[in-house]
Amino acid sequence: MEDLRGKLREAIVRNADKAEPTIEKGHVAVGNGNIQAGGDVNISNNERKVERVNRLPECDDIDARQKKFIQDKIYQLADRDVKKGADTGKARSSWWSRLRNKFYVNSYTCLKQSQFDDVMKWLDQQVGMTRSKLRRTDKSTWRKELYTALNAKKSQLKKTKEWLYDQAYEITGKRVTSLKDLNDTNLKKLHQILFSRYKGVGSRKKIR
Repeated sequence: MEDLRGKLREAIVRNADKAEPTIEKGHVAVGNGNIQAGGDVNISNNERKVERVNRLPECDDIDARQKKFIQDKIYQLADRDVKKGADTGKARSSWWSRLRNKFYVNSYTCLKQSQFDDVMKWLDQQVGMTRSKLRRTDKSTWRKELYTALNAKKSQLKKTKEWLYDQAYEITGKRVTSLKDLNDTNLKKLHQILFSRYKGVGSRKKIR
């Protein structure tokens, strides 16, 4: 009986030696940007690809010349803030933001031809609103701005400087050979009346 039990144990041992060892195989699960290997290792792969979409200009967008008009006005307004101590970059960014919010666009380059005159009118209003303060803080720059505005209006109307001086005489009663001959009060008066008289005349249309 004892011999039988011994043989049985030997048979079990031999079969156990021949058996293929059991190995718990790991698994790999991939989902939602995560990779799990063997149940113990987690590798995050949450990189997102951001595709930038470049907007192509449309035929009714403002053109390069009109963009320059707008940019010059923005810089003019920002420069006033800089004179009061603001950072140049922040001042320009602030005015660009105001423009975008006013006309509901992501970029001024998205403005349409039909909006251009309204944009320039709004910018001119902002310049006018801040000009009175400029007169008190920087009279030289204030006068130069009026010279520039009056000469620009003259050019838009396709008139000569002699015509402008005649307008100055008609409005102020002063004969001049230069706008510099006008005192502050008369210079401001000429600007206000001339722009009111020719409001909307010679507006900056699209030029190819």
